[in-house]
Amino acid sequence: MSDEVQPGHVRIRLDLSYDGSEFSGWAKQAGGRRTVQGEVEDALR
Repeated sequence: MSDEVQPGHVRIRLDLSYDGSEFSGWAKQAGGRRTVQGEVEDALR
């Protein structure tokens, strides 16, 4: 990954922690299972 950011783009860093008992892992999965990635992406839309 390059450290350069293209014009019109912003790079951010997000550190988080979570109780994973209600999730089916971090990465988005097929079948509509609730994942951390899916929740973060939905929240950022």
